[in-house]
Amino acid sequence: MEKNQDHSYFKKTQRQPVCQVVICNEWNEGFFKDFIQLQKKVHKHNAYAIYEKLDDYFQLYSSHTPFSKQHYWKFGLLKVDEMIVARLGCTLSKTQSSFLSIGYYESLPHTPINGLKLLFLEIESLAQNRSISEIRFPMQGGFFGSYRATLEFKSPPYYGEPQTLPRYHQEWKNLGLVPDRKWNSYEINVRNMSKVTQSVLQKFYKTSLIPNLAFEQIGQNDLKKDLNRLRLLFKSCYGHFEEYNDISEKDFFELYSQYGFLFKNYYCYIVTYKSNDIGFSICYPDILPALLWAQKLYLPSILTKLLLFLYLKLCKPRFMFPYLGKTPQSEDLKGFSAAAFEHTANQFPKYIQTISFHYIAEGSPSLKMFDPNSWRAKSQYIIYRKSLERSTANS
Repeated sequence: MEKNQDHSYFKKTQRQPVCQVVICNEWNEGFFKDFIQLQKKVHKHNAYAIYEKLDDYFQLYSSHTPFSKQHYWKFGLLKVDEMIVARLGCTLSKTQSSFLSIGYYESLPHTPINGLKLLFLEIESLAQNRSISEIRFPMQGGFFGSYRATLEFKSPPYYGEPQTLPRYHQEWKNLGLVPDRKWNSYEINVRNMSKVTQSVLQKFYKTSLIPNLAFEQIGQNDLKKDLNRLRLLFKSCYGHFEEYNDISEKDFFELYSQYGFLFKNYYCYIVTYKSNDIGFSICYPDILPALLWAQKLYLPSILTKLLLFLYLKLCKPRFMFPYLGKTPQSEDLKGFSAAAFEHTANQFPKYIQTISFHYIAEGSPSLKMFDPNSWRAKSQYIIYRKSLERSTANS
C-alpha cells in the first residue's frame, strides 16, 4: 500500500534529526487540518482508503460537543526538521475510564524511533496525576469510534474495517505495546450456513422459528427512539467489555443517524422476545466502493448520497453482518444467532451467495454455529495494551 512513496530524506540524512512534538488539547482548526493531511499523505497509494474530513473531528472535539465535555483529550503531531511525519491522539472519559485510549496513529516510513517515543510520552502524559495504569491501543474516540487494528486482509476490506499498514505492528512493538486480544471476520456461504441454522432451530424448537421472537426494523417509525433502544442494548451486551465507555443518547444519535437510510432499508433489526428488547441483528450492504467513487470524483455531500442511492439500486453490493448480539438476561434463549441469521437470509436477493460476519472474538461461542465447510477467515484484528510508567500514572 506504500509503494512509490518517496521518503528518502530519512535515509539520506547523516546528522541527528531535530524532533519536536506539537500538542493540541482544545479545538484548533489549523492543527486538525495538518492532522488529517498526514493520513491522506500516508494512504495516498491505498486504493481502499477513505480520507478523513475536518468535520469528523469537529463533531467530536470542538468545545461545544457532548463528547468533548465528557472526555479529556490530547492530540500530537511529530515534526522532524519541521516536517510533519507522525501523529497520535488520546481520549479519557472523565467518569469511567481505568485506562487511556490512544489511537489515530499514522507515520511516514523511516520515522525515527526516538521521535515516535517522544510523541507517545507526550500523549501518555494525559494520564499524569490520574489513577490510570495502562493504555489500550489503537482506540480512536473510544469504544464507539474504532478500537482495533487489522493484522491481515485475505480479501478487499469492507466499509468500516480499519486499514492498518503492515509495518505499523513492528513499530508499535518497538514502542513497548504488547498484543492483547484478537478478532476475526469470516466470509460465510449463505446456503450452507442456512442448513446449519435450520438444524439448530429444529433441534431446540422443532421448527425454523423461535416462538414469541420478533424482528423490528430499525427506524421504520421513529429512528431517534429506535437508536436509543439500540444504545441501551449495546450497553447491556457490551458493557462488561474492558474497552466499553458509555455515551449519551445525543452522541449516539449523532453517530449512527447518518446510517439511517441503511437501517430503514436493509436487514437491521431490534429483536424482541415476548415484546421485550433482548438483542439486535444488523446486516447491510458494503458501501465502501460507492464512497471511494465519490471521493475520487470530489463529490459534495448531497451528490455522494445520490451516488450511494444509485449504487445500492443498480449494483450488486457485498453484504456484511457487523453487529449481532443478545442481552445477558436472555442468555437462556437457545438458537438466537441461528434465528437472526435465518430471518435475514430468507430476505436476501438471490445473487447473494456469501456474507461477511465481522469482529468475532477468538474462542467465541458463536463459532460453534459455523459449519467448517461454509466459511473462511477473511480478516484478523488485534488490540494492544501497555503498562504506564509509575511516574506517568502517578495518582
